[in-house]
Amino acid sequence: AIESYLFRRAICGEQTRSYWQIFANLAYRIEEQNPLEDLRVGLARQRDAYRFPGDSEFRRELLLRDIYGLRVCGYALERLENHGTKEPTNTSSYSIEHIMPQNNKLHDKWQNMLGTDWRKVQKDWLHRLGNLTLTGYNSTYSDRPFEEKKTIQGGFNESAVRLNKYVREQTKWTQVEIEHRSQLLADRALEIWPALEVSVAAIEKANLAELR
Repeated sequence: AIESYLFRRAICGEQTRSYWQIFANLAYRIEEQNPLEDLRVGLARQRDAYRFPGDSEFRRELLLRDIYGLRVCGYALERLENHGTKEPTNTSSYSIEHIMPQNNKLHDKWQNMLGTDWRKVQKDWLHRLGNLTLTGYNSTYSDRPFEEKKTIQGGFNESAVRLNKYVREQTKWTQVEIEHRSQLLADRALEIWPALEVSVAAIEKANLAELR
């Protein structure tokens, strides 16, 4: 619950100041009988600047935000890679890879693949979730054309990284593929960092107790 609260707020660009006060207040209201429920109620009662972002807001920001520029980017990709598996990938030596390269002077093959508006596509989609992955071959991939990134030694076709499964299945890498992968990863993120499960009655009960 705490991880979801903090991560969702980071993705949604919410402020991080005074968390110590928020959690001190939450701890004060947690009883021994049902601590998890008390915590969830406390998080659900946060308002305005410290609210718990809902699914629609969280998903929207995952799809539209510049994820690469966030401090939680590497953490997000690692969790998307390893959540729920008994055979986790050791990503400690991996770096973040832009599948569509960052270079302003894209290779002609990239330009042709992306179309006449390739500059706008690169600008709009470069740092989105769907264009980011993890790899130990960042310097090898460099700014190579997509097909080369797949087929070179250590390329996507040989990658054991789960995040790269969808990538190696594609014959091209355009806005369409990036957007679709963003959707898939956002769906997974909603499972990893779930919304709160708190009844209205529990929240109302806490509100009444505070008034007393």
